[in-house]
Amino acid sequence: MIRYHYIMTLTKRSKFLLALILISASSLIYIYINLKKTSPPATTTTTSSSPIPQIQSSVPLVQNTPLTQVTLDPNTPFPNLPNTLSVFTGTIQTPDIRTLAQALAHYFHITPVATASVWLNSTQDQFINVSPSSVSYGVDTNRLPQTVFGKLPPDLKTSLTTATQFVTSFPFWSNYVPDSSNIQFFSPSAAGEFSPASPTTAGLIQISFSPTLDNFPLIYSNSDIPLSILIGQNNQIIKISAQPQPISVSSIPVKTYYPLTRDQLISRLQTNQVQVLSGLENFIVTQNLKNYPPITIHHIFLEYRFDPQSRLVSPYFHLIGTAAGYTSIYSTIDLLTPAVATTP
Repeated sequence: MIRYHYIMTLTKRSKFLLALILISASSLIYIYINLKKTSPPATTTTTSSSPIPQIQSSVPLVQNTPLTQVTLDPNTPFPNLPNTLSVFTGTIQTPDIRTLAQALAHYFHITPVATASVWLNSTQDQFINVSPSSVSYGVDTNRLPQTVFGKLPPDLKTSLTTATQFVTSFPFWSNYVPDSSNIQFFSPSAAGEFSPASPTTAGLIQISFSPTLDNFPLIYSNSDIPLSILIGQNNQIIKISAQPQPISVSSIPVKTYYPLTRDQLISRLQTNQVQVLSGLENFIVTQNLKNYPPITIHHIFLEYRFDPQSRLVSPYFHLIGTAAGYTSIYSTIDLLTPAVATTP
């Protein structure tokens, strides 16, 4: 662990680079762990109850950024919005992980074990892993390689149908819908890893789902995907990762506002009234730039986000754009701005 007094001796640039190195290293470890060939974790016993979750805000702090210009592509479609958008209150709650795990076990014919965190089926090629804040299902691809290798790769349309039908069969996810902004494609390798692939060459498709509020996605974390389903050969489900919603949203709104129009959003972009979700720091380092180049927005999504400090669930525009003159993956940036003219 790096001590505070050591960090204080570093220059501002050194602290920035050190933080990025640590973030990048953590990200690589996370990607390797989550995309490697699925196999059941070691069985452990557990007797502890689920703690009250600690939730970080899904709304980033307003920050000074080297954004020089943000514009909206004229061809970018504007989302269809209702006449008004509401702000709600949210209450942190403890998700019922055990009940969800038992429901998944029943669906996949796996016997729950009250004192264990890993449950196996009779042939030990499928498993459910239970943790205090999440539950996952997986197929052991070492024992069942035909689930990821073969001549029947999944297609997006059928994968969406398979995943959606599965989700709608569980009351826990009655308000969940596919997240069209977060569909990923992978290819398996003999080494047991899943690497990113194009839609035309993918052997695996991951469909993410989000809870909804007023028919729009409800985001309560920037890092955790509420529900993801990995589809393999013959459109078969081979992995499920679920982190149940840790907040309860009030049914009666705190206040109702008129949403921003397209012209109002353009005006807000022109005055740089946006917050950075991701992409900025990595781009600055990899491109060796002092300032971020002009950004063009190509996608606009409306979503509700929870702030545990204010306990408010408010509507935001999630903007996805690219930096002018660059085509690498580092040129993509995610921005956020309130979707209403005034906030309470």
